[in-house]
Amino acid sequence: MAVSAVQVGVRPEDYLAAERQGEEKHEFFNGEVIRKGGATFNHNRIARNLVFLLCQAVLDQGYEVFSSDLRVHNPDTNSYVYPDIVVVKGRLEYKDDSFDTLLNPYLIAEVLSDSSTEVDRGKKFGAYRKTAGFREYLLIAQDQPLVERYYRQEDGGPWTIEDFMDLNASVPLRSLEVELAMSDIYRKVAF
Repeated sequence: MAVSAVQVGVRPEDYLAAERQGEEKHEFFNGEVIRKGGATFNHNRIARNLVFLLCQAVLDQGYEVFSSDLRVHNPDTNSYVYPDIVVVKGRLEYKDDSFDTLLNPYLIAEVLSDSSTEVDRGKKFGAYRKTAGFREYLLIAQDQPLVERYYRQEDGGPWTIEDFMDLNASVPLRSLEVELAMSDIYRKVAF
């Protein structure tokens, strides 16, 4: 299946078969396939910094941290996506015996870009919110110091949002019970 930037009317089994054989990455939203673009140096720096910080903070506490090559599936929203960073609590749950598609993200972080912001805020967050056990979502700007943190209330109530814009501040990750310094998230990032 050769895919242009966007393709519609694709069956999920055709998407998954092509994705497992292809070299490029694509995301799938209920029949719509969107090709993933490349990333900037700032995007890569932020993602690298975040993976490093999360690994240091939680790796020995029953969590696993993964970067952008891990596909996440939500059967309720019929979506397959590649988050920039995924944290899993406890045992990994897979879609099938190929062991390449995760079902149980706990925390997800996306580094925003001009081409991904709309999808990250809309379709992706919509799919993530409906994933059982998913607790926290970070949207991280790469052109300014800005981290948006969305957190699901323990009682199942509405999601809360908090913005962090000061490089001297820390971002509390409630789901992991850790704080990350904004200056560490943005280490070596040029605005």
